Amino acid sequence: MKKILILLLAAVVLTACSDEEETSIEQATEETEQASVKFRNVDVQVADGIATIKGEAQATDDTVYYKLEQGKTLLKKETKLKLGDKVNGWADFTVEVKVTTEMQGGKQVPVLTLYDRTPQGDIVNENYIPINLDESQKQG
Repeated sequence: MKKILILLLAAVVLTACSDEEETSIEQATEETEQASVKFRNVDVQVADGIATIKGEAQATDDTVYYKLEQGKTLLKKETKLKLGDKVNGWADFTVEVKVTTEMQGGKQVPVLTLYDRTPQGDIVNENYIPINLDESQKQG
């Protein structure tokens, strides 16, 4: 009889612990979901020494961030971009980047990273947009 009682108590304690763990996971998920961003119709044009990246974005706080890297080299530090008026939930955005001779001489393609940040500062929904500099050399 004592064995059954101990077994029953152990089951109750384990059930209570698992409920607390699930609650903690749900709370952590809710905190990270406070920010999100989606991008669509992203187009990259390189002409006259300028790379123009245009597209549409949907962000929970009407801002997105971007940075430009080439390999492990940071070419443009993180920049906050305020989104404009929305049409059906989507806002147009444009990013212009000057194409330098260092970028053209690099072994790797420059990559623009678009993303958002949570209120806690964590990066979410990173999107990597390569900038094909070969096209600019054909035009120039």
